[in-house]
Amino acid sequence: MRVFDFVQSFPVFVLGMALVSVLGQEIWNVAIALAVLFVPMFARLIRAETLSLRERPFVSAARCSGATDLSNMFRHILPNAFGPAIVQISISIGMAILLTAGLSFVGAGVRMPTPEWG
Repeated sequence: MRVFDFVQSFPVFVLGMALVSVLGQEIWNVAIALAVLFVPMFARLIRAETLSLRERPFVSAARCSGATDLSNMFRHILPNAFGPAIVQISISIGMAILLTAGLSFVGAGVRMPTPEWG
């Protein structure tokens, strides 16, 4: 989580410009830069939700009924942790579109191929 804290300590637009300038101005490199920028938000959200869910009574009841930790995780914790993640995905899509448009506006986004007229 410390690596994610380090990534989130930089402004998103400045770090996006730096990553695209290092990787290159192709569509896949912009997608990689967006993934590097947005993964810490999702990792922190899922971690916090998982830590809060594992203390809930239904997890304790499943543990008392003999469920293993792995089945408890896949059957009870992860399905309940996906709700906030889906909401964050819908918010992050808009932020990713705006970031990509901003990078393209300053010249650090994807380069369009030059048209050939003849």
